[in-house]
Amino acid sequence: MVELFQFELGQVCSRLSSGKGISAKEVHEIGEYPVYGGNGLRGYTDQSNFEGECAIIGRQGAYCGNVRYFSGAAYMTEHAVVLCANEKNDTRYLAYLLSIMNLGRLSGQSAQPGLSVKSLAKQIVSLPSLSEQKIMADTLSALDEKIENNSKINHHLEQMAEAIFKSWFTEFEPTKPFTSIVQVLGGGTPQTNTAEYWNGRIPFFTPKDAIETYVLSTEKSLTESGLNNCNSRLYPVNTVFVTARGTVGKLAMAGAPMAMNQSCYALVGNAGYGQYFVYHLALKTVESLKHKASGAVFDAIVTRDFESEIVPAPSVESVWVFEEKVAPFYKAILNNLKESARLAAIRDALLPRLMSGELSVADMDTK
Repeated sequence: MVELFQFELGQVCSRLSSGKGISAKEVHEIGEYPVYGGNGLRGYTDQSNFEGECAIIGRQGAYCGNVRYFSGAAYMTEHAVVLCANEKNDTRYLAYLLSIMNLGRLSGQSAQPGLSVKSLAKQIVSLPSLSEQKIMADTLSALDEKIENNSKINHHLEQMAEAIFKSWFTEFEPTKPFTSIVQVLGGGTPQTNTAEYWNGRIPFFTPKDAIETYVLSTEKSLTESGLNNCNSRLYPVNTVFVTARGTVGKLAMAGAPMAMNQSCYALVGNAGYGQYFVYHLALKTVESLKHKASGAVFDAIVTRDFESEIVPAPSVESVWVFEEKVAPFYKAILNNLKESARLAAIRDALLPRLMSGELSVADMDTK
């Protein structure tokens, strides 16, 4: 057990305040400094109003109460609360502690929806000594740094695969309709009020799950009975999913066999066309659809949108050379994601036990 001492949050901070407003025209896709608001990263700008390390707390928006650790220079908006520990405490430790305190629950306690700095400052936190804080933060951040490193490696690997695809196929002739190369398949949802269909072992892909290149786990899952009573087949690994409604145009590949709901399409290559080629062809096609919708609301993709797209149609032999070239990249991406999922599970299991004082790093070292 670790001895803990109670304080109001405001007592252990050298700064606990919101950032400042910035106009939308000053926020760009590329810039020198990241811009953080209530929902996280908004974009980039050419000026900063913060430098150092801090915990960023989402003050308003969909991620109200969300906490992230940041180190460097950035622009913090009025919708982000910036927290810096005083000299007797560790900022990274406070960020980890606040991340499990469900701060979003405080957003309804004021006249205006959102977190008030005043209510945050009054929150009671239980803290160990500074030395214990640093050791615990170092232990947890080592896991997060490995996860972040895996993410960077995956980004570079996918960029390499995309560069090969573009150099081989962007100006390729002949061309054909997208649907002559790729099957566009549908999904479905079993009755939501039938308990025996849900919470089984079969992942059930929906637009919310399109986060990484591969989907390993999903928010919802089906039983065998649920799969047998919906309009989705069990799609194999490397099936390409594209979101067609809700958050439109996001792509991901199945990292495990899974079913899919009716707000998405599953893309499967016709005979001889491999799934890595299909993935990159789909990226190109969705970008084309977005470009055509410029100035209009891009709120859905329907089958005829794919039918109207004309795409490169290389020989099967050329496609398989491409598949063999990029397969090691995607196998590494999938393995890195699996490792990151394991590390995140370890971190999430350790976090509450370390923060509560139930477990110390010394206890972990002796096991």
